[in-house]
Amino acid sequence: MNLAKIKIKSIDRIIAHEIHPKTEQKDAYAKTSLNLLKFKQAEKKILIDRIVEALTNTSKTFKLDYEDKSSDSVFALMSNIKSLKDPEYIKSSASMANDLANAHFRTKIPGGYCLIGNGLTIDKQFFFFVIKAELQEVFNIIYNELHLIKDVFLSPAKDFYKIGFFIEIGNSFFPYMYDDQFSLQKKDLTEYFYGKFLGLTTDRNDTVSYTHLRAHETVLDLVCRLLLEKKKKKYQHLH
Repeated sequence: MNLAKIKIKSIDRIIAHEIHPKTEQKDAYAKTSLNLLKFKQAEKKILIDRIVEALTNTSKTFKLDYEDKSSDSVFALMSNIKSLKDPEYIKSSASMANDLANAHFRTKIPGGYCLIGNGLTIDKQFFFFVIKAELQEVFNIIYNELHLIKDVFLSPAKDFYKIGFFIEIGNSFFPYMYDDQFSLQKKDLTEYFYGKFLGLTTDRNDTVSYTHLRAHETVLDLVCRLLLEKKKKKYQHLH
């Protein structure tokens, strides 16, 4: 499915958990919530707009594949996510938040909020999403006085959040990822989210795997791999 034209009709459930980053003294940890978020129509519209703007950015949104299919994986969760009542949904989301915190294996990976929710497209397709939103600081002016506003998130500055998006097609959920920072130079700031946390892989997506280092691969390894793959494709074309 091409997400370039996706239109979201509604977000029906969403919960937010705090992720505190790893420090020199302490491992990363999650401060989980026991309640679904409440929000009005105006806030819901902006949230939908943020998600759609990200997912329709075809240069930063990629279709991935499941690598981890164990019983406690995101893949396994997709098999019953639609049937979960609110208490079970909240419990599962808290478990995911803890998994995300555990994936923060370096101090330079920032904390923020883990937003987990689901909804429907205008074509009535069910979808599930996970957003890692980093906290920002912004300013506003009130009565000619400058005020600092801390701990804001999901601003139009898309490099401050990542989205794991799972959309139901038939009896399966297809995984996608949006990440504005997805690049060779920032691999460790992206792979922790889709790989260690969501259990997804880029290996079967040529658009991604051919332009990004794999685990334990040097730049020289990457160049050699690309040349070999190019030679192999040329050989297959000739035969």
